[in-house]
Amino acid sequence: MHPEIAVVWADSAYTGQLVDWAKGRLKLTINIVSRPPGHPGFTVLPRC
Repeated sequence: MHPEIAVVWADSAYTGQLVDWAKGRLKLTINIVSRPPGHPGFTVLPRC
């Protein structure tokens, strides 16, 4: 539906089978953005 979307950024809750499924079925690349080490609690993540 939206061929202009090729890359999606997501937090670590979306790791696992979703990454493979999106690549195979939707031709999307999901980049997982992790929390910086040493920052407990809520942290604003870049591109998420």
